[in-house]
Amino acid sequence: MGWKRIITAVVSVCVTPGLATIALAADGDNGDADKKKSKGGIYIEAAGGFAEAKDLNSSIATTSSDTSDARLSLDENYFGRAAIGWQLSPKERGRFVFRFEGYREDSYKFDALGWQDAALGAGSGDVDPNVWWTVHAEKGGTTSVKTTPIYDPQTGEVYYDESIVPNLELSSPSPDDLQNRIQAYDLFYERRFGGRKTRAIWTAGLRHYQYEGNVPAGAWLNIDFDGVGFTDGGVLRLLTMNQKASGYGMVFSIELQHGFWRDRLVIYGEARSAFVLQSVEVDSGQFFTLVRDAPTSAFIAAPARLQETTSKSSWQPGLEVGLAVKLVEGFHLYLAYLINSYQDVVLLPVNITIPENPGQASQGVSAVYNTHDLQYRGGVFGVSFQW
Repeated sequence: MGWKRIITAVVSVCVTPGLATIALAADGDNGDADKKKSKGGIYIEAAGGFAEAKDLNSSIATTSSDTSDARLSLDENYFGRAAIGWQLSPKERGRFVFRFEGYREDSYKFDALGWQDAALGAGSGDVDPNVWWTVHAEKGGTTSVKTTPIYDPQTGEVYYDESIVPNLELSSPSPDDLQNRIQAYDLFYERRFGGRKTRAIWTAGLRHYQYEGNVPAGAWLNIDFDGVGFTDGGVLRLLTMNQKASGYGMVFSIELQHGFWRDRLVIYGEARSAFVLQSVEVDSGQFFTLVRDAPTSAFIAAPARLQETTSKSSWQPGLEVGLAVKLVEGFHLYLAYLINSYQDVVLLPVNITIPENPGQASQGVSAVYNTHDLQYRGGVFGVSFQW
């Protein structure tokens, strides 16, 4: 699971021995001068930035011989953060904070390859999987190219030659925005402990999150004729998997800080994680598979729809590392690098079973599903003020 599990482990481990270590390593100055003038007040924070997301794999296998290799890249996303809180008096008693964080898609790129164990002139079992369709979609349009692999029985090799079989190129419109958005709402209590220069802040509270969006997918919707029936975005539209997810749970974090020049400059690192109970939904909308009528060799459009809902528990770890500059007392600017992972919030089909004859058309399409994570990383610039 990589860095996602590492972040979760860091949070769990640091809550016990990590806190004790920081307290013992502190310089022992409890900030008595600050206590004398400490009083309650409103805390506000606002931040924004940009992030890239890890690619989503939306590949679908119709049969072992008819597969797709599809990737959605959310390479540019906006990040926003806003928080409001109340500082207790004296400040050693901690602070209550309500915080919003969210990501919104700014651009996307989708690429899919349609593979089949077939080639022109080849018999069953003669060739390994070959690419028949190449599809690319982004803001501005969809382009798809059908290339026909040709089998050479003398050498047993497969090659492509447009002079023998010309490529088929298609163009079609595509949406400007797939509307992928995720928001997290946290209500928590935080408290500082440790020394004046080296210290720590722990938080604990509640989280609610929501995710909505769309994930394109490519698949073979016919398995009777080689190269026919792939979702090219033109003749057959791409499968658009509408996503909805939401959940509630607990959120907690540990932050380590070290100040310089009476806290005019502070470097910090925060490990955060939430444990949520969530509901995840996917809906492809109406589409059609192509079923061949054997007596007439004609294609029949068989209505189909993929829908699934699942409930499960999941982790949402995050890591933030940055530095903060104090301009005046209570007013800070900060710059940070942020990683957030929302695990198991995307639900996609990985295998589908389509009708093979007109008699099965009324049965529709069935699928096996798998969950995927939304993972973001990028820079953030923010400002905070404590009255």
